[in-house]
Amino acid sequence: MSDAIDHDLFKRIQDKVAIVGIGHLPFAKDIGRPIADTAVEAIQLALADAGLQNEDVDGMCMLEMEATHEVSIARRLGVDGLKWWSKISYGGGASSATVMHAAAAVASGLATTVVCHRARNRGARTSRPWSQERELVKDDKALHVPWGLIRPVDVIGMWAHRHMYEFGTKREHFGNVAIAARKHAHNNPYAMMKGRPLDMETYLNARVIGYPLHLYDCCLETDGALACIVTSIDRARGLAEIT
Repeated sequence: MSDAIDHDLFKRIQDKVAIVGIGHLPFAKDIGRPIADTAVEAIQLALADAGLQNEDVDGMCMLEMEATHEVSIARRLGVDGLKWWSKISYGGGASSATVMHAAAAVASGLATTVVCHRARNRGARTSRPWSQERELVKDDKALHVPWGLIRPVDVIGMWAHRHMYEFGTKREHFGNVAIAARKHAHNNPYAMMKGRPLDMETYLNARVIGYPLHLYDCCLETDGALACIVTSIDRARGLAEIT
């Protein structure tokens, strides 16, 4: 399967694009605003960080699982006619794919300045998609939802259990990942757990969420919005540094 990987892909993009602006709202359990509002604010913060204007945007990339749409966001921003847009499936680490899609679009000339963004209100339990699952499901979730594997942690827990069986993985190994993630998150001034480091004892004593995964194996369900601006390296060099 590795033979199908295009190992030259990154070389074709390397040194052709740059992230020139970032916009980030503080994470919260209840941000108290619609996601369309927070998405636009994060985008405008990112544009200001880059020294660009709304009308400079000609591309947009986001996740398809969110309730915002590129047309409505573009209208709110006053962007007249997007040249390119894309939506990425799933969630979690898929956010990084929005940047990759944007970079490919800029490098290939399909767009000049692309906004990548995500806004979500997931602090409340009722806002999470698995809280509204029904017995009748029509996609591949029919293989596991009726049997109680509703949340991502339920399914991933089975993968983790298999990994433990095949490779002798211990909970301490999972703990190293969680502790490192918390440590690096402390570099973000908006982090929900800023100033609350995680140690192995606390990790191991946490309650089970979806065996063998425990509380600190799971992400924090919060409200928030983020955006970044991807543009060509030539345009990036021409932007004034914002301090």
